Amino acid sequence: AEAGEVVTLVRGRLLDLPYEIAVPDGALATHLRDVYADSHDDEVVVAERFELASAGPDEFVVTRDEERIASAATAGRALGTLHWHLNRRIVATSRQPVLVHAGTVEVAGRAVLVVGASGAGKTTATTSLAMAGLGYLTDDITAVQFDGRVTGAAKPIGLRAPSLEVLGLTSEQLHSPPTDYLPGEGAQHFVAASSLGAPVASSAEPAMIVFLSRELLAGRSEELRRSRSLGRLTEYAFDLETAQAGGFEALAELVKRSTCWAWGRSTPADLVDFVTKNIHT
Repeated sequence: AEAGEVVTLVRGRLLDLPYEIAVPDGALATHLRDVYADSHDDEVVVAERFELASAGPDEFVVTRDEERIASAATAGRALGTLHWHLNRRIVATSRQPVLVHAGTVEVAGRAVLVVGASGAGKTTATTSLAMAGLGYLTDDITAVQFDGRVTGAAKPIGLRAPSLEVLGLTSEQLHSPPTDYLPGEGAQHFVAASSLGAPVASSAEPAMIVFLSRELLAGRSEELRRSRSLGRLTEYAFDLETAQAGGFEALAELVKRSTCWAWGRSTPADLVDFVTKNIHT
């Protein structure tokens, strides 16, 4: 990328974060419009402005509201950092009762939460459900309302090479950034859920929670007691101790209105089959 005039490329809203992103590179601008298509909204009153710019041949800088927040030696790393900081600000600016580290999809207005530890396959599982035609809310930041209803941050999905292989996706099917901004080996490739054929939904009524399990054999499932599920769900809440009053009660309402399962990680097709057979619509 060459230094030049910074151009606003996309505005949108991710939960309570009305954002704007600017870059000096027209090709990168086109790429990010595609990647952030699911949260795009030109009418938002921008609260935070992010910018990626070249500061020299070996330095690329990310700023938020003109304050330098990160730098990298390559443009690709700087772009990955930009995505990371946007995700971080979704959580930091949230005014929702409570946020859960969970992917969420919906069937006929009924929500399915996919919950698991980092690296457990949550994003891959959520993406497989969305590619099967379930509505996409988010791949890992789910807001729970006081009545148990859920809302998602429809942010770009970040997929690494192993996930792409499991999902049967090739780099040609993704919105690849310009050559200078290509992610390095092992880095995430970001893609809009809608570009994978997934419908995008804004909210849904609680119906089903699936905990990805390392203990169960692949493809095996176990229905969980709600008390046990609530305890496990709190482990995946973002800063529950500092959440609004009633955050724990919101999680309890979500669990009360859902069937809760442990699922032994298996193929995407198996998970799609399990969810569609067991969700109560």
